[in-house]
Amino acid sequence: MINTEKFVERRNILKLSQSDLCKDICTQSTLSKFENQQSVPTFEIMVQLCERLGLTLDDVFPVSRTHSVNQNEQYLKRLQHVLFHQDGQLAATLLAEADLNQFSHDEQNDYWLLSYFHLVILKLDFAQAHAIQKKLANRQLGAIQAVFFQATTMFYYHLKEDRRRANSIFSKLSQQQNQIDFSQQVGLQMGIFYLLAEFQLQNQNFSVAAQIAADGIDVAKINSTTLFLENFYWQLAQVGEQYHYQQIIMNELIESARIIAKIHNNQLILLSIQNYQASKAEVSNGQSKRNAKEDYNISFSGN
Repeated sequence: MINTEKFVERRNILKLSQSDLCKDICTQSTLSKFENQQSVPTFEIMVQLCERLGLTLDDVFPVSRTHSVNQNEQYLKRLQHVLFHQDGQLAATLLAEADLNQFSHDEQNDYWLLSYFHLVILKLDFAQAHAIQKKLANRQLGAIQAVFFQATTMFYYHLKEDRRRANSIFSKLSQQQNQIDFSQQVGLQMGIFYLLAEFQLQNQNFSVAAQIAADGIDVAKINSTTLFLENFYWQLAQVGEQYHYQQIIMNELIESARIIAKIHNNQLILLSIQNYQASKAEVSNGQSKRNAKEDYNISFSGN
């Protein structure tokens, strides 16, 4: 369900007319049709409108729930959003607050999976990650949980430069992809797309990375979520740099990544964009260009 009432209320509070809000973004007719629930603008337009109003897409496109959310679910949802918006410091604080004795078996699975993701992707702490990896390997995981675990493990081996194991896991996940029911656990689902695309990007399999990132954007739109969207657009921009996309396309991809990262307060993506711009300046001055993995390690170090 689309929360147009909150959208219109926010515009009125800011005392913005429709023409003020949509200036340089879309036509007034497009905005009017949206506020009257006649049509929904493109994703890019909605991102810019929400940014101007100080809203997130999740405010306007809330995920419908058929049952009340208990305290543990609220905690796990918040932890997932913090992690997937890549705020390593706040994630570490939340992880330390958990009382696992109050969690069900499935909730404990989610907690350990998110902790594993945090250690591998944000902290690059392979020693602690390996301990949780062994714990998860002995737990009974649901279908999506198991795929997320394998995708994170693939990236764990990738960062440890164990190409054989990493490539083996990717191959298995690719074969299973059409058999996976992605109708549940949207957050973990988006994490899987991100990890697969980033793995291929860092291995310089650019066409595969682009296809996975584009699929991630499509699935995000279907599920009305913004999780990892800035990452997907940034991944496509990095592919575009390799394939020499037209500058107007590059600008759109980078700006989409920047806007969503700003909405999510994803400082790592914003830093990656800054690193890219600095790298472009270095190349123009005759200095060597970093590869995707080097940029990744620079962006994620210290979190």
